[in-house]
Amino acid sequence: GGVRSEFVHSARLDNLASCFLSLRGLIDHVENGGVENDADISMIAMFDHEEVGSSSATGAGSPIVGEAVKRISHALGAGDANSPLVYDRAIQSSFCLSVDQAHAVHPNYASKHEKGHGPKMNGGMVIKRNANQRYATNGVTGLIERELGKKASWYNCRMNSRVT
Repeated sequence: GGVRSEFVHSARLDNLASCFLSLRGLIDHVENGGVENDADISMIAMFDHEEVGSSSATGAGSPIVGEAVKRISHALGAGDANSPLVYDRAIQSSFCLSVDQAHAVHPNYASKHEKGHGPKMNGGMVIKRNANQRYATNGVTGLIERELGKKASWYNCRMNSRVT
């Protein structure tokens, strides 16, 4: 699109970009020796149905990730007398992000955003929150994300969704 074909437009670009960048980050972590020095399990999960609340058989709200973590924990704790605790410990020390893209503020609809919280085009990371918990962000993950973003100089803003 665009007068000089300068815009890319297609369905699911936000999901494809998020999946690509997540996979690229995991590959970089492995190639830079992160796995050898990491006591934790680094993993990504990509879903057919993107939304955190999707309760389809393969959506983010389905039991698929929980079941996968249980199987991984069981395999890692095989033969260990404390193996039932391995899953509990894994859940307690886990960190989950729901990665998506945000629409920048449209100049004709700037009133739809809170002052000081409107995403800027190419401005960096946006932390989304929703009172109905449609995103994985909570107080702890939001704080960690914000501080990592500031450290990398790519923190843009916080965006709160209205409850409908």
